[in-house]
Amino acid sequence: MFRKLLKKSTKNVMKQNSTFYQIHKGDKCYIFGNGDSIKYFDLGCFNDKISFGCNILRVHKDFNKLNLKYYVSVHPLLYSPIWRGVQSGAHLEKNPFYNIFQNLKNTGYIHFVHASNYFFIKNKSNYRFVHNLNKKPLDIKYCDFTSSSSFVDGGLSTMIGLAIYMGFKKAYLVGCDYFYKPIVNGHFWDRNNARYDYSSTEIYGEKLISSIGDAIDLTVITRKGFSSIQKSIQYENLFNTKENFKPADKIISKRNLKALDKTLYLRYSSKKEYLKAISKIKVS
Repeated sequence: MFRKLLKKSTKNVMKQNSTFYQIHKGDKCYIFGNGDSIKYFDLGCFNDKISFGCNILRVHKDFNKLNLKYYVSVHPLLYSPIWRGVQSGAHLEKNPFYNIFQNLKNTGYIHFVHASNYFFIKNKSNYRFVHNLNKKPLDIKYCDFTSSSSFVDGGLSTMIGLAIYMGFKKAYLVGCDYFYKPIVNGHFWDRNNARYDYSSTEIYGEKLISSIGDAIDLTVITRKGFSSIQKSIQYENLFNTKENFKPADKIISKRNLKALDKTLYLRYSSKKEYLKAISKIKVS
């Protein structure tokens, strides 16, 4: 019932996304994930091209150094005080991200959010709405953001889909550490060190990469000493500058760090693992 109501309510709103079709034909861009590697990069180096950001990137103190035009948050009900979280079915709980997103100011970018947030955002002037309510399989032929787009899944696939839709010919992936070899688990807001997975044989994003074919050229920006399962270039070689590591408490405000600590449970399979992770947090 809610799905049908949502599709009907946002049908005309989704058509507004046609204004972005091929708007950047032939251009290059940066696509930012939220990986641990961002702690090592100076965001000011990335202001020579348009950037896409997603999820929690806005809490970074140097966020305004980017030439950021587009932002993506595709979790359903992210702007609602109550959401389903990582559970399925009728489970409801307090949204741990609600206050974070309410307090962050839009600096002039277009914010693409899941259509379920349409009912919870009062001033919609800088917002655009996307979804895959028709549950279309991931395929380049379903990359139309005026309707149900198969690329509206996680933040990364949505950003890549939007970049293709907008006509970008090349995108550099920044902070997308699951493409690293070894895989790096962790986020730039984590107070603890990243974890390195040397044993995994899984090819991250294999379905996503294969689905886009040659629609866009993707290059992963890696840290020194890391390679990638995809085409890559090291940060130091790209910008001819040294990495400069900064811990989470140097690039994120204390208020936002405390708020993010409350979201950790979403990334653990049991309460025991969550409590263990919380106990190891180093608070300065």
